[in-house]
Amino acid sequence: MIRRNLELLLNDCKILFDHLYENSSVEFVRRQANGATHELAKAATLSASFHILVTPPHCIEHILINDML
Repeated sequence: MIRRNLELLLNDCKILFDHLYENSSVEFVRRQANGATHELAKAATLSASFHILVTPPHCIEHILINDML
């Protein structure tokens, strides 16, 4: 049941991204390779309001640079 709900949620995300964002995708990423997401989640707990990020925040710049090497 939980797995099915997750599949439905991911499918909804894919559909939403396909309709709203031309150059986007939703993909599975192993936890070990998900350092940027982990850091963003930690930073989000310190924020009291909603933010739309246009550029990468400083807290993940080093992770993104390392991922590109």
